[in-house]
Amino acid sequence: MEMNTMPQSADISEQGASIRPIPDLSGTSLGTRLETLTSVYEEIARAQNEFQACASEHHAPVACPSGCGLCCASFTPDILPAEAELLAFFC
Repeated sequence: MEMNTMPQSADISEQGASIRPIPDLSGTSLGTRLETLTSVYEEIARAQNEFQACASEHHAPVACPSGCGLCCASFTPDILPAEAELLAFFC
C-alpha cells in the first residue's frame, strides 16, 4: 500500500503540526470527501484572512468586545461525518 500525506493548509503548516502518513485514498469515495472538505476549509480560511485584512486596513480589527468570551468557555462544536473522518487522520 502506497503512503501519502494529506495536503496541508498554510494554517496547519505554520503551526508546525506534523501529519502522519496515511494510505493513498485517490479515487476512493473517502478520498473524494476528504479532498472536498479540505478545499472548503482552505476557501473559508482564505475568505477569513481577506476579511480580517480588510477590517485591519479600516482600523476595525475583528475581535470580541471587552468582557466577552463566555461563548468560548463551554463551546461544543457540531461536526459532520466527513469532518470526523478528516479528524481521524490527525489523532
